[in-house]
Amino acid sequence: MNDDNPPCVIPGKCNVCESSYVLCYGTDSPRRTDVPGELEIDREKGKVIARLIILDDPKDPLYVEFQVTKQFASTLIEKTELLVRFVDVSMKSEKIYRFHLGVEEVRILKTYLGVS
Repeated sequence: MNDDNPPCVIPGKCNVCESSYVLCYGTDSPRRTDVPGELEIDREKGKVIARLIILDDPKDPLYVEFQVTKQFASTLIEKTELLVRFVDVSMKSEKIYRFHLGVEEVRILKTYLGVS
């Protein structure tokens, strides 16, 4: 397994799967999926980390943090959409949250990861 394909299913964590979506396994899930969100993208210790803030509860928004690789960034830039799947430990209950990337998020991904 290489860095572009970290293990998808890690209890309590959110990870990129198949370089196409983020899977949050056994972690909190949003109360609602029809709410706005914000995406922060930062460099930390040589890695690009994204934090999706789902504004499902104004007093306690849900934070989803994951590493962004070049391959995943290419997918995000092409689709301009981030898909996050939340599953419980039984893998039966699922919620899907979609975040549409704006021009600024695409620009930052291209700059940080050298993707065109």
